[in-house]
Amino acid sequence: MNIAVIQARMASRRLPGKAMLEIIGQPLIEHVIRRASRIEGVAKIFLATSKNHENIPLAEFTESLGIEVYRGDEDNVLERFYEVAKGATAQNVIRLTGDNPLLDFRAIGYILGKHQEGKYDYTCVSGLPVGAGADIFSFKALEESYCCGNGKELCDHVDLYVLENLERFKAMRCIISPGFGSCRWTVDDPDDLQLIRGFCEKASAQFPGVFDALDAAQLIALVEKLDFKLRMQPVNPNVSEKNLYTEQLAAKIFTRLEIAFDKIYPKSCIPAMDED
Repeated sequence: MNIAVIQARMASRRLPGKAMLEIIGQPLIEHVIRRASRIEGVAKIFLATSKNHENIPLAEFTESLGIEVYRGDEDNVLERFYEVAKGATAQNVIRLTGDNPLLDFRAIGYILGKHQEGKYDYTCVSGLPVGAGADIFSFKALEESYCCGNGKELCDHVDLYVLENLERFKAMRCIISPGFGSCRWTVDDPDDLQLIRGFCEKASAQFPGVFDALDAAQLIALVEKLDFKLRMQPVNPNVSEKNLYTEQLAAKIFTRLEIAFDKIYPKSCIPAMDED
């Protein structure tokens, strides 16, 4: 069974409580869940959060949407993923984060298929906007990471043990071309939230009721049509040193699959927009 696990908590340093902050009338986490539910090949979605008191509203809201919640150690994200995967007897786990309301279900589903075909332990993707993609683990990779990894950094970053020990795993990096990795679609701080809210409000007004069903190709087209392109590509994106480090490690993955953009989105288009 393939599952998607969303990691989220309320104690964000840059933007506290962001998982429950509203975007076009819905909490951010609801947008993540709605898009995750569209990933082809995923049997079940889980939220992995911590036992800390401030996460109670997040857990209760997520459960109200029919999503199972696992609450574990605040500082051990890897353990949360491992316990969820073990309890679900999952073969593969898609790691999603609760600050990405525009994740691309179509590309993630396509890449999950490639991950399964090649029987990979770890698959990541580059070329999608920051916040649109995901990475995929076999249960074996999660279990070894949990059992053999030591130290707080490994607990905080689910993919770090695999990336630092690539010789132990069958790993693949999918590269989408032409890429849109310079676009930033994640919510890390108040500026990100303002940008995403502005875009989503304008776009959803044009396409009410179907916004969460738009894939990355359709969203990119909207960014251009709505004149949001420059504002969605900040000059100095907020990227942590640890994320830069993992990106550098991922770039060293030997097995690479080049995927043409129109291979994933051969029929993606947006309806004619109201000119009024």
